[in-house]
Amino acid sequence: MHKILINGTWIDALSESSREINNPATLQLLGTVPDCGPKDVARAVAAAKAAQRGWWKVPVSKRRSCCVRSAPESALASMR
Repeated sequence: MHKILINGTWIDALSESSREINNPATLQLLGTVPDCGPKDVARAVAAAKAAQRGWWKVPVSKRRSCCVRSAPESALASMR
């Protein structure tokens, strides 16, 4: 069973199906990911809504710092 990250915890996806991810340039198989359905999405949305209640109270500088730490380097280049 595939895991999905919800609320900072890796949990089993409810959906049993998966999707192959290929490198678009070479078509080489990179791996598989869960093909999340409506129930998995609903769990993620509920967790995000619950987290948002406290997140808006965090100072903008701290929120930015958290986002920058988790962003890939390619995305950070546009912020400089």
